[in-house]
Amino acid sequence: MHTLTEYEAKLLVESALLEHTKALFKRIEKMRDTEREKLENHPQLNDEDIRKDFRFGLGFTQALNEVLNIPNMARDFLNNTENKT
Repeated sequence: MHTLTEYEAKLLVESALLEHTKALFKRIEKMRDTEREKLENHPQLNDEDIRKDFRFGLGFTQALNEVLNIPNMARDFLNNTENKT
């Protein structure tokens, strides 16, 4: 994660409480779960279409997990900042 300002971190933490952000995260979770299910039930090795390759799916799933974790990372950043002062 790039270096956050305290202001940015507070915005990210607070945004997780907003209804539209909750709806967005719910959609991202659905995308992640759909991709995970596809990987578990029908993994493919496909050098011709990378989007069908399980390695792409693993990276995609990890990226979605990172997005879903942004508010927690911002909260940790704020907690660490507060502990240093």
